Amino acid sequence: MQKIYSNSTPPEMICTPLQAHEQTIGILHLTNTETIDRNFLKNLSYQIALPLAMLHLQAELEHQTFRDSATGLWNRRFMDVSIQRIFARAKRLSHESEAQYLVGLIFCDIDHFKAYNTEFGHETGDMVLRSVAKFLLESCREDDLSCRYGGEEFVLILPDTDLKGTQIKAEKIREGVKCLPTPGNRTISLSLGVAIYPSHGAMPEEVLKAANLAMLTAKAEGRDRTLTAT
Repeated sequence: MQKIYSNSTPPEMICTPLQAHEQTIGILHLTNTETIDRNFLKNLSYQIALPLAMLHLQAELEHQTFRDSATGLWNRRFMDVSIQRIFARAKRLSHESEAQYLVGLIFCDIDHFKAYNTEFGHETGDMVLRSVAKFLLESCREDDLSCRYGGEEFVLILPDTDLKGTQIKAEKIREGVKCLPTPGNRTISLSLGVAIYPSHGAMPEEVLKAANLAMLTAKAEGRDRTLTAT
């Protein structure tokens, strides 16, 4: 109560649980309760609890639909929808102004990932995935999107980011993951491909393909490196 009332605690108050579907989802806290009818309070708490429960259920369903269960990142379904929206916004802003609005893409792949599953088990492989995903999420700005593309592949979408900024971000990520703790004192490394709208394509799938090809080239040339699409 001290966090709610900085000066003094009210002499009278009521705290009643908000319950819906046999679950307590919150607390209704009221002050100046001298004239409040108890039946009215009971009905009020019920009317508040039901829409709150629906909002909670909606949030849970959205999380299950658009979040990758293993890493907590946005999944490919969400990425496919969001990248269309981001590119459409970029085209509109570019059309409305004289400046070109850019979008950077980074395609990441964990090098030798199957070795973690083979040598240490799938639980360890999952731990490595979660560790890398957490690092990617922490490396991004609020408007950036961190997505699990599939398997050990990730895609970062960076609105309003030029080629140099995207390259710098990719290199910071490549160097940063090497400090993550891993089983067997291994060092995690990534192969990364960088592409940018509109230099590498006018459509999302074109830029994504360009970043993917750059990443595959990075793996073919020895891994643990960042390459830019040509």
